[in-house]
Amino acid sequence: MRVQNCLDRFHLLQDVIDRLPQLGARGSYLKQAMQDKLIERNQYINTHGQDLPEVRNWTWATPDDLAAGCPCGPAHSDDPNG
Repeated sequence: MRVQNCLDRFHLLQDVIDRLPQLGARGSYLKQAMQDKLIERNQYINTHGQDLPEVRNWTWATPDDLAAGCPCGPAHSDDPNG
């Protein structure tokens, strides 16, 4: 539903890029990467009936995660158990 309403992380980042013209070509590249990710996400959902694992399993980072150098939380660490 968030994607359909353009309120997901990918659309929000694209909106931020639009508001920061000083990003120049780097911003354009990142904005295209987010558009590509939206296409990948839609294809994954059509095939598997659920969101991408990186979206579905995302969690907020805890202070311990940040101290360990993992700003994305345990779902994105290199530890297969975390």
